Amino acid sequence: FHYVMPFNEDAYREVGKVVPNCHGLDMYAHAKFTLESAEDFQEFRSIDAIRLVMMELSGHVDFHELRKQGVIERWFPAAKYEEMKAFNESLIGWPFANVLCLPQADDV
Repeated sequence: FHYVMPFNEDAYREVGKVVPNCHGLDMYAHAKFTLESAEDFQEFRSIDAIRLVMMELSGHVDFHELRKQGVIERWFPAAKYEEMKAFNESLIGWPFANVLCLPQADDV
């Protein structure tokens, strides 16, 4: 598979370099991830796991064809319920707080 990831600080130290900084943001170089050099890359984030799973599924399932045949209407990764619940609760007091209403635990 082909997936690009940012290098970590240890990789920069190994080659005697410092992570470049632009306007207060560290600017890590990216390269194709390989298992052989996994220790040189940053940890996978949740979005990386989602993308990798979707890439793998897309290699086995033709989602466009499933939609065309009416088997599915849409496909997307589901959000983490507890994170979305916390986000929703952080909106309490905003003028449009009731726009985003998550299902209750019994609804899921």
